[in-house]
Amino acid sequence: MPPQTQLQDQIDLLLRRHLILLDQYTHLRAHLSRLQSSTFQDLARANFSAPRGQRFGQDQYDERMRASRRVRLRGEEPVEFCVVRTEDDDGSEEEKRAGDGKREDDTQRQKMRGEDGKGGRDANRSENGNGGEDGKEEPNTGGGQDEKGTTEDANDAENGEDKTPRSIKPPNDPLRWFGLLTPSPLRAAQSHATQAVEEVIPRLASVMAEMQHVEIEVRRARKRRAKAEAKAEAEAKTAEGS
Repeated sequence: MPPQTQLQDQIDLLLRRHLILLDQYTHLRAHLSRLQSSTFQDLARANFSAPRGQRFGQDQYDERMRASRRVRLRGEEPVEFCVVRTEDDDGSEEEKRAGDGKREDDTQRQKMRGEDGKGGRDANRSENGNGGEDGKEEPNTGGGQDEKGTTEDANDAENGEDKTPRSIKPPNDPLRWFGLLTPSPLRAAQSHATQAVEEVIPRLASVMAEMQHVEIEVRRARKRRAKAEAKAEAEAKTAEGS
């Protein structure tokens, strides 16, 4: 099979993949549009049914506003976008750092206790060897106690759990800014916006990144095909001239 045919087949596969991604992009854009429309409609219903003088919107935002979602990038080209909760992300990082610090502290304590026990045993041996004119040696019970205590402490450090109570974070639900009894349309608006941020937008961004990657591969394949065709024409002319 000539190289031009192979490159043409590769281009066809890339174009087919681009059409599939374009179809997914179109459906995701339509889904995002419906979710945004439902969000604004529910927000308008909540404001319509709210008590006089109360409005749900940016006017009630204050310094408590924090990002409840974060964007994470996974993989290489093409990059995949994902959205994670801020509480879960912070909790996993804090637990990992706390676990590393706890292991380091336990290792340092075991080393210090081992050195203390060894120093106590050496001191008892020197006292028993140099003291007492009658030549009788006193039983060395201190070293055994130190070894026993060190072993028990090491086992407690390995098998024990951190019994310090963890600080419980207060709930970070933005709906509580508007009172405890929030209307159902406002909750529906939040659910639509959350679905758009967590599900639709990351997939849409991932599809767009993959489409751009496929377009680059198509351009490269077309350049290679043009070079292969030019090389084939030059060889054909050389063969005709000879």
